[in-house]
Amino acid sequence: MSPRFPILAAGLAFGLPLMSAEQAAVPAEEPVKSTSYRGPIMERSTLLGSLWGLRDTWAEHGFSFERNVVYTFQGISSGGRAGAGHDTAHLLSGNLVARLDTEKADLWKGGFWNVRLEGREGRSVNRRAGTISPVNADALLPLNEGELGENAWALSEVSFTQFVHPEFAFTAGLLNTASGDANPLAGSLQSNSHFLNTGIIMSPVIIGQLPQTALGGGFLWKPSDEFRATVLAMGTKETAGSNPFEEYEGTTFLAELDWEYELFGERPGGMGLSATYSIGQERRAVTGDPRIVLTEFLDEGEALTDADAWAIFWNGFQFVSGTAERGWGVFGRLGFSDASPSPVSFHLAAGLGGTGLLPGRCRDRWGLGVYHQELSDKGLLGRLPIGSETGGEAFYSIAFTPWMRLTLDAQYIDSALPRVGHAVALGTRLGIDF
Repeated sequence: MSPRFPILAAGLAFGLPLMSAEQAAVPAEEPVKSTSYRGPIMERSTLLGSLWGLRDTWAEHGFSFERNVVYTFQGISSGGRAGAGHDTAHLLSGNLVARLDTEKADLWKGGFWNVRLEGREGRSVNRRAGTISPVNADALLPLNEGELGENAWALSEVSFTQFVHPEFAFTAGLLNTASGDANPLAGSLQSNSHFLNTGIIMSPVIIGQLPQTALGGGFLWKPSDEFRATVLAMGTKETAGSNPFEEYEGTTFLAELDWEYELFGERPGGMGLSATYSIGQERRAVTGDPRIVLTEFLDEGEALTDADAWAIFWNGFQFVSGTAERGWGVFGRLGFSDASPSPVSFHLAAGLGGTGLLPGRCRDRWGLGVYHQELSDKGLLGRLPIGSETGGEAFYSIAFTPWMRLTLDAQYIDSALPRVGHAVALGTRLGIDF
């Protein structure tokens, strides 16, 4: 293991939600579920319900688990890269999270364990689309190296968080950042009920610096429900699907400030400002990270660099009417990087989103978003015929029950890749919470 491995003495993992200690393990973009899984099948929060009362009993003693399965069918109806795969593709992905609250388990106060297993089976149209930004984020996780668009399974999180004071917590372990930088209107990379295009649900300026899964640690300061500050150090190299102790390389430092507020006393809003700095990692200017599709430009003869990398990115939302339970608002993302070795130098995304657009459909979710990103004009990328990319996406997610959603999605992208022009991607996604 690299001698640059950080001392795991400070912090809370990137993306820990703005919630109380009892709710600290719930992903930031998801509402906190009811403490009871009971109820009629069309009204309860999960398909399997309470499992004859066992689930409620386990929850009372600190143990809970959540499992979701997502099926995506997507096709390229116009444009894209001819000969880069089939026009349509099917993908099945799954996510299993187990959590332990040590206080409820009568062990000690303020401790939380998180374990996450992720997998996918099938194919995506990400390469066929011919766009830098993948049109199906569900096909990315887990980020197993060399398995873009292929079947992959990984233990992507084993982390422990300890609150030592109502305002301070520490964490360490195998951390997962996919739910970080979450936005209640746009979602995150971990979300499966918002947008599909990664150019809208995350800021790609972090690519090559911040992995999905790696060893690390950090701390959280949360003086109020509206404000938090996070500092994190973790490995730079992606370790999903591999031994994180053997694959640890480089160190990335993350600092993040998040705050929430209300305009005119009733319209929720919030924003986050984050910065990363990465050291000690050998990399190319063209990356194989599947969060951008540049693998065909990889050159094994290209000289590696261990130059430091940095990025700054902002994420915000503001409800214009109502709240997250039922309302709509605007969101935005803005990011910059060093542009060498980082492949994406600038990123901007904005849009509208909300719930309850139609009468009688209070749980349905919808969104309209656009993004623009520019690649580095330095090094190898500066010598390749790659331009900037702009895209738009619209989705409507039908909530048949609290545990089942069907999403209809349409995307149009003006690709940055040469000889592609545009791509139109149409698809549907069915998600079920067990």
